[in-house]
Amino acid sequence: MKNHLELQLKNIGWQAGDPSFWDYFNVEQPQIAIIAPPLDTIPSKTGNAIYVLVEKLAQQIFEPIIVLSRWTAGVDCSKSPIFNKIIYIQNSKFDPLIGRILPYKLRKNLWGSSIANVNQYFQSAGRACDQLNIKVAILEDVTQGVLKFKKQGSSLHLILHQHSISPLGLTEEKWKQTLEQLDEIVFVSQKTLNQVEYKFGPIPIKNEVVYNGVDLSWFDPNRCGGEATKIREMLKIPIYNKVLLYVGRLMPQKGILEAIKAFKLANISDVSFVIVGDTSASHLTSDISYVLRLKKEAANTENQVILAGSVSQEEIPAWYQMADVLVAPSIGEEGLPKVITEALAMGCPVIATDRGGNWELIRNKENGWFLEDANNIEDFSKLLMNVFSSEEQLRKKKQIILDVDRCKMDEQKMVLEFTKIIKRAAGKQEED
Repeated sequence: MKNHLELQLKNIGWQAGDPSFWDYFNVEQPQIAIIAPPLDTIPSKTGNAIYVLVEKLAQQIFEPIIVLSRWTAGVDCSKSPIFNKIIYIQNSKFDPLIGRILPYKLRKNLWGSSIANVNQYFQSAGRACDQLNIKVAILEDVTQGVLKFKKQGSSLHLILHQHSISPLGLTEEKWKQTLEQLDEIVFVSQKTLNQVEYKFGPIPIKNEVVYNGVDLSWFDPNRCGGEATKIREMLKIPIYNKVLLYVGRLMPQKGILEAIKAFKLANISDVSFVIVGDTSASHLTSDISYVLRLKKEAANTENQVILAGSVSQEEIPAWYQMADVLVAPSIGEEGLPKVITEALAMGCPVIATDRGGNWELIRNKENGWFLEDANNIEDFSKLLMNVFSSEEQLRKKKQIILDVDRCKMDEQKMVLEFTKIIKRAAGKQEED
């Protein structure tokens, strides 16, 4: 016999990913919820940064907590460490065929998001939180979702965890309305906060910066040597070749096409450029028309430019271990790319444009290199030639990162900061 609350949630499209959710919920009575954005799902097949971060927070914060997520066909929540804490919205209208086949830019222009029915998702999430008696909700990244989430009564403490610079796309009036719904904002980089305040003025509600982190026991360069060698063999990379690595979504704003062109122009014979990202036609985190352009540009490079496809989060540390340099050549806006944190945790220096919080982690010519403009193919190619001109230069940078930067990437700092935020928010509710 299903309990009454379970039936209520099912009536509005939400269902536990695993039956043990209700055992957990009934015993722990969680009053904290994280609302994942509706672009992907948990667990993310491609290791999408926000969804991995949500898992880490829900797994490691020592407070009863649940996660609301969009469900997609084939997802197996048993592969997530928080399988018993997830409820999914099951309604098929959140993944219409048109939402899977339209180019990324067109989807953004149509809906203000790359996923159709994003507004309905957050409206429904707000209703679910109300029925679950949630007192503290952390809404991940989608600024436009704040107004649609609609706090059901004044008892809910609503926190926006802002990864990107999407607030800059709002009008001043919409931003004001958004702030009226929020109790606080957590930014992932100081620059993102500064950009928002530069456009709209000082933020009148509580706000702070909490940098993302990674599990240093997993992103450990001392445990991945064998796997890294196997990857090189699988990709048929010559034994003496250096490796330039890109990891992330295959979208125009990421600057991958420009990176390929610059790499080809640099004509460095003993370097392979490996691109990790989903190339399938069915996934919402890639732009299929753009993937085709990447494949065309990579053709006839004698396997120097390798589109490796998606890689699971479990495997990804070995790919950083294989690499000599990570490139993050974004030409669009960023928050704080998880790949930079992961690369530095593995001792891998980074080439990056000045986007989001990149240069809050990277020190030019110490643990990485500043790429002024990825659109300037000639200058980009000259930088690549300089980066790979000296093996000793790469070795020294790797050692600096391991000695100085690696410890700063520890996710425990992020978890402790969020624990403080949640406890403070829950305490405020008790005082009210």
